[in-house]
Amino acid sequence: VKNIVDKTIEAFGGVRILVACAGLNLTYGPFEYLSLERVNQDANKVIGANLIGTINSISAVIPQMKKQGYGRIISLGGGGTDRPLKHMTIYSASKGGVIAFSKCLAEEFKQNPYDVKINIFMPGMIYTNLMRNSQVIKEWKDEDEFQKELDLIMKHVATDIEESCSNVIPFVLPSCKSNGKVFKGFSIIKLIKGFRKVAKVRKKMEKSQ
Repeated sequence: VKNIVDKTIEAFGGVRILVACAGLNLTYGPFEYLSLERVNQDANKVIGANLIGTINSISAVIPQMKKQGYGRIISLGGGGTDRPLKHMTIYSASKGGVIAFSKCLAEEFKQNPYDVKINIFMPGMIYTNLMRNSQVIKEWKDEDEFQKELDLIMKHVATDIEESCSNVIPFVLPSCKSNGKVFKGFSIIKLIKGFRKVAKVRKKMEKSQ
C-alpha cells in the first residue's frame, strides 16, 4: 500500500482524496453451518481485506495529508452495520469495524489543525463481484436456487451504481465540513418498496409451483 501511495505522490505531487473501498465476502449462508476451520479461514481473509485493508490504506495516506494540511477520506461501510443482515455475518462484522475505526479517527482529527475529513459511505445493494463470487453453503441451500433468489432481489432492490456514487462528490470537495458522518447512496423508501415487490413475486412463484 505504501508503495502505491509513494508512486501517487511522485506522479501527482500529493494525495488529496482517498476512497477506501475494500470489499470481500467468501461465504453466503447461516453462520451455524460453518466449521470452526472455515470460520477462521473466512474471518482472516474477509476481515483482513475489508477492515485491515482499510486501516492500512488510510494509515498510508495520513502522513502526506498532514504534510499538505488537507485531505478527504471516504471509507466504505456495508450491509449489516445499520441493521441486522442474515447470512453475511463475518462480512458484516468487518464492515462494522470499518465504521467504528473511521468514526474514532474522525473524532481524533476534529482536535487537529489539519483540514482532513473522514466520512463513511453506505453504497447500498449493488450487484458486483462481491456477491457473484460469494459461495453458497451447500449444506444449507442449492446454488441454483440461491442464484434465482439473488437475481430476483437484484432486479427489484439493487441500487444504480452511478446514482449511488454521485452521492460521494460533496464529501470529497474542499467545501466539505462533515467529519465522521455516515451517508447513504440509496433511498430507504425505494429499498423498502423493492423488498415488498420481492415478497409479492415470491408468493406468486410459490403458488405456481
